[in-house]
Amino acid sequence: MISEQPDLLKIALAGTHKVGKSKLIERFTSDTFVDPLPCVLGIEFVRFPQKIVKIRLGSLECKLQVWDNALAEGYSTVLAAYYRKVHGVMLVYSVTERSSFSKIQTWADTVMQAAPNAAMLLVGSKADLRSDREVSYCEGVQLAESLGVPFLEASARTATNVDSAFALLTRLAVEECSLSTSRNS
Repeated sequence: MISEQPDLLKIALAGTHKVGKSKLIERFTSDTFVDPLPCVLGIEFVRFPQKIVKIRLGSLECKLQVWDNALAEGYSTVLAAYYRKVHGVMLVYSVTERSSFSKIQTWADTVMQAAPNAAMLLVGSKADLRSDREVSYCEGVQLAESLGVPFLEASARTATNVDSAFALLTRLAVEECSLSTSRNS
């Protein structure tokens, strides 16, 4: 029952430094790709004139507040507080950087401890850089299955699957909010 959604869904992107989180947000929110973007230090609320992003899922209009995380995994206390109030988390790694892929389980564990009801989606970014690929599509699928989350590969440069990723995560977050509300009733 989707009618129980909050007024504003908080969506966070998690992953190691330089995997393309800010680029995915930029493409989703303004349909642009600027190379290079300034690095994000700490946690940044995506700034818009209205400070929200609206997305339509069929007849349902959702307002999203999108957060970009650039904290290292070592800041577990700060990260836990950051994730505590989110409705959905996009776990992002770069298909061109195996080390970012290897750290996804740590990111997922941090999110699950802080926000056990948050919806999650695994995204392999920079999918357009085929010649630089270090992580196969099949490896992404296997990791997603082990985490019990959906998986997409995306490219902010070409806009491939960016809107789809945010729409899917939003839908999952709305569904999870509805389930949480009915469990607490």
